[in-house]
Amino acid sequence: MILTVNLGNTHITIGGYEHDDLKFCGRLHTDPAATVDEYGLRLLNLLSLHGASPEQIEGGILGSVVPALTGRVLAALQMLCPVRILTVGPGLKSGIRLRLDNPAQLGAELLCGAVAALAEGSGPLVVISADTAISLMAVNGKQELVGGVILPGPQLSLAALVQNTAQLPQIDLSAPAPASVLGKNTAACLQNGFVLGTAGMLDGLNQSSLKGALMSRGTREIARLIESMGGNGLSAYGLCHLGDYQATLFSQHSHNRRFGELFIRHEPYGELAEGASTVRALCLLGQRLQVDLPICQTVDQVIHRGEDPSLALSGLFLRTLKNEF
Repeated sequence: MILTVNLGNTHITIGGYEHDDLKFCGRLHTDPAATVDEYGLRLLNLLSLHGASPEQIEGGILGSVVPALTGRVLAALQMLCPVRILTVGPGLKSGIRLRLDNPAQLGAELLCGAVAALAEGSGPLVVISADTAISLMAVNGKQELVGGVILPGPQLSLAALVQNTAQLPQIDLSAPAPASVLGKNTAACLQNGFVLGTAGMLDGLNQSSLKGALMSRGTREIARLIESMGGNGLSAYGLCHLGDYQATLFSQHSHNRRFGELFIRHEPYGELAEGASTVRALCLLGQRLQVDLPICQTVDQVIHRGEDPSLALSGLFLRTLKNEF
């Protein structure tokens, strides 16, 4: 049997594998004060609880995101099972290339999650780990881990809020969801806020949270172009632009929106999406009139010049701040 141990900030998860079959899985609380002997006893009791014994262990692997406890837990494992125990970290060949600034900083559980995901199917894919923190790691089609996102988990956020407020109580986030998004009591308000708020943050990582900024800045961009041609820039805030712009951003029936969604997925769109052609004309007009049109230029570069959409969008929102009016 191979013993797998994931040492996390909140829990230590232990699994016993025979070939590819998971024979048991158990959890212990991560205890910063526990000694090597205490961890050894807890591990022994957990094995016994699941009908396993140290004599059955042929090898093991430890992944840890708590460096201060790694040595103690590893010593407890070696005391309990005098076999080779691998540790996930620098030097361990995983088969995945890490396209990161400092690969040594990657959490062990994130690397193991990527390896496990690729065992189930080839990339590109996103590996999500939801525990004390919520982590999302992106693996491309070449089986390279290219980056990720880490945000606070709902339990951690709730604990911080309760600790720093006088009247907000600790609640059970796993309780049945309230009937309405608008809570009728403090517990329901908190539950909706943390559960739906976390879901909203994850949804926002799909760039939907940038729509408001694009909408306001894009309209001002067109207004500047209208003014340079002698027109009234306020007309951009009426139905001639803003009304249609809203449909493009928020309506599933918009041809321009549907074109953009399929374009990102490298799929053809057979209907007329006038924006794809119009943006080229807008850029040429902007050059002739010497009007800066960064959003139009970014869209043009993505559609007609093959620029990576994510990099183009990042560059757009990292521009130096300027006065809108």
